[in-house]
Amino acid sequence: MEEEKEGKKKSIEEARTTESKKESEKPGTKETKEIESQNIKKQQQEQKGNLNKEENQEAIKKQEAQKTPLSPELKPEEPKAEKKQDKEKPKIPFYERWHKLFIVIPLLILIISLAFLGLKWLNGQELIKKDVSLTGGITLTVYYGKSISLADLEKKFSAKFPDITIRKLSEVGTGKQIGLIFETSKADKADIDAFKQEVESNLQIKLTNKNSSLEFTGPLLGKSFFRQLIRAFIIAFLFIIIVVLVIFRVFIPSFIAVFSIFSDALITLAILSAFNFHLSSAGIAAFLMLIGYSIDTDILLTTRILKRKEKDFNTRLKEAAKTGLTMTFTSLIVILVAYFLLISPIFKEIFLILIIGLSVDIMNTWLFNASVLKIYWDKKEKQIK
Repeated sequence: MEEEKEGKKKSIEEARTTESKKESEKPGTKETKEIESQNIKKQQQEQKGNLNKEENQEAIKKQEAQKTPLSPELKPEEPKAEKKQDKEKPKIPFYERWHKLFIVIPLLILIISLAFLGLKWLNGQELIKKDVSLTGGITLTVYYGKSISLADLEKKFSAKFPDITIRKLSEVGTGKQIGLIFETSKADKADIDAFKQEVESNLQIKLTNKNSSLEFTGPLLGKSFFRQLIRAFIIAFLFIIIVVLVIFRVFIPSFIAVFSIFSDALITLAILSAFNFHLSSAGIAAFLMLIGYSIDTDILLTTRILKRKEKDFNTRLKEAAKTGLTMTFTSLIVILVAYFLLISPIFKEIFLILIIGLSVDIMNTWLFNASVLKIYWDKKEKQIK
């Protein structure tokens, strides 16, 4: 009986639920309209959200494709710091890798120069040939426009004057010959007339005050003048050593700066000697000028490396190189122009020595000196750490 009652109750409840479902499914009821409106709103919101996401993704893709900076929220902060550090500490790869080799190359050239000059001295030869202004002798300038072979002319003079040298005087711009310069170390006044006669017979002209000029330097005067110039050179070098030591007060950088100057002068002397260059009093003056040029760049480099405190080694070296190389190259350009424009043998001698010396100084200062200072800097930093 009880089971029949429970079955009837269930059937009644099922009938009620079916009726309620039918009523809810009827169109036009308030509840169904509210449900439909809510569903439509949800769909619209979802569509808007999807559209916004798609627009954001497209904007980011465009920015990446065009490599445009992202918005402040998306920009990482760490790369900025790395870029700033890179700017503050520039690297010079070839100095980091090859600075020890840069020390060896100038030293090898210096050793070769010393060996060359040493062999000449051991064989009893002069380190460099001197002209009549330093040894004494006769200098005869003849204004002679006809072209002539200097080698053939020297052969004709070699029997009586074996040490004679003959040079051409040329016109600026055109290069046309306007005269000849004869030099011999015969220092006796009795040889002057014989020398003039030899010139007249070979050139087939009569020498007068209008077409020639003669200079005579006694042997004692020439030798004493040479000693005075060498003494002046040594005194200037010693004063430079004192000034450098007073300025830097550190042995290694001071020694390297002075060593570079010595190397400049010695290598230049060896190059001139190898080409049988005749040195005059003007040439010694050019060597004094070369010392001045060399010490300028060495002091500039050493001061920038040691005295600056706010920057690292590479930055200091770059700044020093910009200034120093600009100075040297501008000087070289001016000297080269003057060398090819001027016809005076004295000026040509001075300019030639400066051209060779300044070229050697670039190697000694910016390869040797800078590389030694790099090693000195690294050791000093390790000691501080």
